[in-house]
Amino acid sequence: MTGVRNLVTEAKGQGTVELMSWYNNHKYILQLEDVLYIPNNHNNLIALGKWNQQGRQFIGTGGVLTLITKDGISVAQGTKVGNNLYKMNVAIKALKSMTATPQIFSAFEPAQSWETWHKRFGH
Repeated sequence: MTGVRNLVTEAKGQGTVELMSWYNNHKYILQLEDVLYIPNNHNNLIALGKWNQQGRQFIGTGGVLTLITKDGISVAQGTKVGNNLYKMNVAIKALKSMTATPQIFSAFEPAQSWETWHKRFGH
């Protein structure tokens, strides 16, 4: 995958990730599917196109982005920190047990261009 500044990287796996978010003094669990694991990526990205494609909504106004469920419940919020990037108040959900079975994922697809990934995420 080619990204910002033409840096080339490779997805090492794909799977489901659960995030914890805090919004209006409530904790929510957000389940994201088909997430790509890129070990050397310093930022985690949520594709709003995929979020919306699954029947969810988002509102972005005044430098604030709010994620909304299919049921109309606001579950996460972030503030704009750069060019179309928002810092969200979320964390990876901790495992229930430290004895969980490790999972290894393997990706056998050749490196893709930034344009290809942009299209895949519905942009």
